[in-house]
Amino acid sequence: EEMRLLSIALGVHHYIDWLGKIPRDKVMQCMKDSHLHVLTSLSEANTTVLLEAFSAGIPTLTIDHCGMSDLVNDGNGFKVAVDSYASVVESFASTLSNCLNNPEEIDNKAAGVYETFQQLNWSKRECFFNKLYEDVYRS
Repeated sequence: EEMRLLSIALGVHHYIDWLGKIPRDKVMQCMKDSHLHVLTSLSEANTTVLLEAFSAGIPTLTIDHCGMSDLVNDGNGFKVAVDSYASVVESFASTLSNCLNNPEEIDNKAAGVYETFQQLNWSKRECFFNKLYEDVYRS
């Protein structure tokens, strides 16, 4: 409720759909209908929602830290440096503005998401971990 009231005070409420608590299948449909996944959290380690966004073909805009730093790259998303609060806010705003003015940027990143996700699917991960196990076992 606090965020909804803030959006009204800032005059941006008409840009926001407040969905509340919804079933997971509806969340996944919302993702599939989206163009950009924005992850602003400072407390994520390696978030599952990032992989869910990738599985839906959606590029991510995130802070360059933790697991997001490892998975998001110039080919599949946008990262902003962890710096001062003001700098992070400015970087998010600048990136979003650039995406609005150059929507082909999101299309290019979406193509990269597909390539990245092909490397992250379970069969590839299984092969990776099996090879890693064999390498460690043999040494």
